[in-house]
Amino acid sequence: MVAKLLALLSVASFSPLFNALPVGEGAGIVYERLPSGARVIVREARWAPLVVVDFWLDAGSRYDPPGRWGVAHFLEHLLMRAGDGRGGVNFSIESLGGVANAATSRDFVHFYALVPSVHFRRALFTMAEALANFRASPRDIEAERRVILREIKAVYEDPLKFALEAAFEVAYRSHPYGHPVEGTPKSLSLITSDVLRRFHRERYVAGGVCLVVVGDVDPEEALSVAREALRAFPQGSPPKGPPTLVGWPQKPQRLSFRLPVDRARVLLALPAPPVSRFDEVCAIDLALVLLSKGDVGRLRRALLSPGLADSVGADFLTRRDPGLFCVYAVCAPGEVERVARIMALELERLGREGPSEEELRVAKGLLSGMFLMDTEGMVGMAGNLGFYETLASHKLALSYVERVMALGVEEVTSSVRRYLDPRRAVVVEILPRAEEGGL
Repeated sequence: MVAKLLALLSVASFSPLFNALPVGEGAGIVYERLPSGARVIVREARWAPLVVVDFWLDAGSRYDPPGRWGVAHFLEHLLMRAGDGRGGVNFSIESLGGVANAATSRDFVHFYALVPSVHFRRALFTMAEALANFRASPRDIEAERRVILREIKAVYEDPLKFALEAAFEVAYRSHPYGHPVEGTPKSLSLITSDVLRRFHRERYVAGGVCLVVVGDVDPEEALSVAREALRAFPQGSPPKGPPTLVGWPQKPQRLSFRLPVDRARVLLALPAPPVSRFDEVCAIDLALVLLSKGDVGRLRRALLSPGLADSVGADFLTRRDPGLFCVYAVCAPGEVERVARIMALELERLGREGPSEEELRVAKGLLSGMFLMDTEGMVGMAGNLGFYETLASHKLALSYVERVMALGVEEVTSSVRRYLDPRRAVVVEILPRAEEGGL
């Protein structure tokens, strides 16, 4: 989970000048589920006169209507930037001396603002009103359609993003995770104002909202303001959506693409546990570190040290349904087969032999440090609480480090063996076009 969480939380996290926010069960958290079904989490942090207001909604791209992939993401754009003729939420928050941002994932969408705490009430009401009401004009819709088309083009121009999306499409053929969050040029052309309004009406309702407040506020006062502001959302709960099963390929799948690149990319995608199997999620997070981070990173030793690859990495984001874990490398086109084979061998070896006690000790230290650094600031802490509350429960965020530290060699080895079996990998290779050559 740690590898990608910050990319979803913010573009500019505020780090504390003095002490990190406390962690552990409770840790100063005030939690309330309102009669409407909306949830509110407040965490007091008085070390700076700032506050984060972070809305999480059960309105991710998994709920896009069939054939109109990209609706959730399109709506996120419109709610942030359109509706009042001056720039929507972005303009309103910036006028308070704050910053705002938003992100759409397959499971959720979230919108946050970081503002001086004296403007807490105004920022909260501004965001609640903007999110609860769809006011985009036809001109707004067409302007954002052009912006999103450029974003889709950027995905095609980033070889690793392209490879990852290709892996999702194959791995989740019968599941909505398989559709790109941004949609495609064709699906985007089918999204009308009526489609957007219907999605907003169904999913932007009180029962699908989680509000997180972290910063220089009195918890009880913040709760009172939140109860009032959340009345802006219509009553009701979002539709659950049809039951979905992840039909992960049982045999290796290999995809090959030629793009305008000089160096090749190789990506191996594998199944990963859902949030409901959280101890296994923590074990796979440790596997990510054991494969790709620091001195214990096995792929770093196997591929970087001998000069077979320019760079290596791994990626895993916890999801409500079974997720996707991947390892990847950048290398010379002539080394693709060798690099892919070594990556598979290292995955198989980790599942067969497991880490040593010393490797696991170091990996736990690295992973815990990454988690604490990512969540020490107000934006990171709010995002972490909202992320887990939207998927399952915010209490998972509070117990994460403790659960990581409690895992032993056998638990990690068993989880790697269960999920990261290279015989089930979706392998994606990106090669230079013939005219590009490559070294």
